[in-house]
Formats: sequence, structure tokens, C-alpha cells
Amino acid sequence: MRLFPAQPEIDPEAGFDRHDLFGRKEFGDRLTRLVLALEHPAVLLLDAPWGAGKTTFVKMWEGELRKRKVPVIHFDAFASDYMADPFTALAGEVLDLALDHQSDATKVADFRQKALGVLKVVARHGGRALVKAATYGMIDPGSSEDWKNIEKDMAAAAAELSDKVLLERLDKHAEDKATFAGFRDALKELSVTLAPVESDEGRRRPPLIVVIDELDRCRPTFALSLLETVKHFFDVDGVVFLLVTNLQQLEKSVEFAYGAGIDARGYLDKFFHLRAVLPTRPTTSETDACTYVRHLAQSMNLKSQPFTEALIRLVDERKLNFRTIERLMANLVLYEISAKLKRVELADVVVSLSHMKTNDPKRYALAQAGQLGWTDALEWGVKDVPSAERDRTGYTISREWRYCTNAPMAREDLDALDWSMGVPRNGILAAICANIDGFALPDDPA
Repeated sequence: MRLFPAQPEIDPEAGFDRHDLFGRKEFGDRLTRLVLALEHPAVLLLDAPWGAGKTTFVKMWEGELRKRKVPVIHFDAFASDYMADPFTALAGEVLDLALDHQSDATKVADFRQKALGVLKVVARHGGRALVKAATYGMIDPGSSEDWKNIEKDMAAAAAELSDKVLLERLDKHAEDKATFAGFRDALKELSVTLAPVESDEGRRRPPLIVVIDELDRCRPTFALSLLETVKHFFDVDGVVFLLVTNLQQLEKSVEFAYGAGIDARGYLDKFFHLRAVLPTRPTTSETDACTYVRHLAQSMNLKSQPFTEALIRLVDERKLNFRTIERLMANLVLYEISAKLKRVELADVVVSLSHMKTNDPKRYALAQAGQLGWTDALEWGVKDVPSAERDRTGYTISREWRYCTNAPMAREDLDALDWSMGVPRNGILAAICANIDGFALPDDPA
């Protein structure tokens, strides 16, 4: 039994040969043709909702690039957002690739030295007091004395800003600009050495592709600082960035940082040149989400086919994302383990209540207490359950559902179903909830 799907082990060199569950290779090929045809630096944005499979797609796409000997970096922004300075993390990734690639040692050394120069400028402008403030949370989050010391340092730093200090900073402005320009030149030269040496004569060498993933999961300040870093330091010939994110969520980061009144989309537009949307299959065929339900049912060993079909109906109607699907699938797997009442005729009700538990805990509490009407129990389910999907066990649909909804029934049918169901009619919803609650997932509402 699995409570969550196993992460696919994607071979970094395999491309779309494996795990292309949603048939996105053709889109990946178009994206490859685009980045290889670019004659200038560019920042592309790959947009898709949270939990749509963006990371799996880009890792497979990166494999296709490596097959073509295209240099590529996968930068997990969320894994790096503990750092105060995204420049260090990003420059470090480039340096690691160059060392693995055994690039021109002179150019690698030059890039390292120029990156160090940028770091010195960034550190100088940050100031010792700001560095202390940035690291406060990692030093001693329980001591108020640290904050008092930081405030003193900041006040002292402000007092030091005499005319002489300000003039020195003005004098260093040109020097700082030269430092930044030197870094960009070094990056441009290094990107050339990363390209395959066997490129055809007269044919442009492929650019260095930097995929920045999980941008929408970062702290808002880190995400925006990372965008600024890309724009100001890495925008050079021979380098193409792909930002992998949910644009709507990234807009919320802008609003968090600058206030709800800002034109968040307008602010973000200056950071990328082209937006691409991760495709889904046409509605005339089974959707990606429904395919994913079947994949999870097999990989997580959900035994009940009616439960799988009920979840597919819900996913299809409610347009649920992959992360929500995983959550509901985990609930169904746990239900199978804990349930005594396993009537497959009730699969749609079980799925609806599981969805309700996640999204409407107050209403779910009424179901737990036996105070929820049968119609209300399907509030978070599908609007219309096809009767053909219900008749799987030999009992007539009308008899099963008339029993559950307390409709009038012949005495012999009622006696037979009381014995078969094992639960009084007025206790069925509470019994289902008890089975759903047999085990609690970490973020279940109390």
C-alpha cells in the first residue's frame, strides 16, 4: 500500500522515452526548436496550474536537450530560497556545470573571479547590519536581545553615512558597473565553452539553457529577487532561461511584496519575453487528470474499481489538480483499509465526503454527527451520477439508494438490506465518515 505516489525516477539523459504519461513529447520538441532557433538571450515562462506536472515535464525535456548535447541546468528555486542572495546559488550552478563539463580552465577561473567581484559589491551594499538581520532567524529565534542588537547596529550604520561615505559610494559606482559588466562578459564566454565542440561549421552553437523550477513555491521576496538577478546579471548572449511557474501564484507574490494595488502582471511582464502554457489533451479524449487517476489507482494499489471510476467522475467535473487528486486517492486507500462498510454502490458518496472533508470541514462535521441530509452529502461530489455506473453488485439501484435516502421500501427489501448493509439507514453517512476518519493525514482539519 502507498499513501502517496512514488516519484518517477527520471533518467537525466532519457528524455521522453519513459514517464510521458500525458503525451507531452510533441510540445517538448516544439519548445526545443524554439530555444535552439533564438538568436538572442531570452527568458521564457512555462505557465501551468499548481500540481499540473510541470517538474516532471521539464526534467524529461532537459533529458531531450542533453541528448542533443545542449548544456542545461535545472535550478530548484524552492530548494534554494533559504539563502539570502539568489545570485550565489545561481552562479554556483553555472560553475558546477562548467567544472563537470571540463570547460576551458582559464574561462572557468575568470568566471569564478568575476562572480566573486559581484558578491563583494552585493555584500558591501547590503551592509553588516542587514546581513545580521537576514540571518537572525537562523541564529536564535527565541532571544529578543538579538533584535535589540540588530536595531543598534542599524542605527549605527545609518549614523556612519557621512558625506565622506556617500562620496566614496558615488566614486565606486562606475567601478561597480564595470564589475557587473565583467561578470556578464565572463558568463557569455563560458557559455560558448559549454556548447558541443562538434557543432557543424557555420551553425550556431546551442545556448546554455537554465530551467528555474518551483518559482511559485518560494518566499515572495526570494522569488522576486531571483527574477531581478536573472534580469540584471544573467541576461547575456548564449543563455536562455525557462521560468517554470504558475503565473497567477507568482502575481500574488508581487502583491505580497508591493501591495494589492500594484499591476502585478505588468510588473512581471518585464522579466520574460514569451509565455508558453503547458498543454493538456483535448476534451474529446480522456483528460490528463483522469489518466492520472488511473495511474495512481494502479501505483497506489486501490483495489476498488468503482472508487476509481467515482473519483474520475469527480475529477472530470470539478477540474481538480494533480495534488488534490493525490490527496483524495490517499483518502480512498485509507478508507479501504479501515472500512467495514464497503458497499461499492456508495463510491460516489465516499468520494464526495472525502472531498468535503478537505474543502468544507464545517459541513463535514455535520455528516460526522449524522446531521447532514443525503442530498447535502453529495454537495462536493458530482451533480449527476450515471445509473449504469451504480449497478455493479446484483442489487437493484433503486433498492440500494431508496434504502440510503430513507425512502419508503417494501418490508422484505428493508430487512434484507438492513442485514446486508450492517448499518441502520439513518447512520450510513456517519458510518462512512468514521471509515474516512479511520486514519488521519498530516494536514487533515482537526
